[in-house]
Formats: sequence, structure tokens, C-alpha cells
Amino acid sequence: MNKTALWCYEAESSINALTIIGTGIPGWKYVGFPIVKNTLTKTWDENPEYEFRDSTYSDRGVVVYHGCLPLYTIAAS
Repeated sequence: MNKTALWCYEAESSINALTIIGTGIPGWKYVGFPIVKNTLTKTWDENPEYEFRDSTYSDRGVVVYHGCLPLYTIAAS
């Protein structure tokens, strides 16, 4: 087993931390692409490319699936 690979949530948290560095808040997009995992459950009528959006982000695009303090800690490190 590769001990250096990140799991899904670790990788997503790292990308969320990068959005904090770029914008100041943990957001749902990084370098222009939505951050997604296996929770694409809300329809996304206003987006011409994607049919569904990730339900772990609010309608304003902010992380809602866990507290933001761990993400800010990752961003600070």
C-alpha cells in the first residue's frame, strides 16, 4: 500500500485549503473547476457543463460539510 497517497477527504481538504489561500474563504471552485466528490445530488440548472453540483457546498459556494477551522489550519501550515 502506498503510504504517501492522499485519501479522498484528505485531498479535498487540501484543495479547500488552497481556495482559502486564494480567496480567504473555503470555496467550491479551484482554478476554475468545481471541487466534487461522490455527492453530486443537487441539480445545477444554471451551469451549461455540469448537470449536478456537490451538495456539500452551500448555494453561495462555501464548504458546509464540516467546520472551517481545520481547513484554515491546513491553509496556515
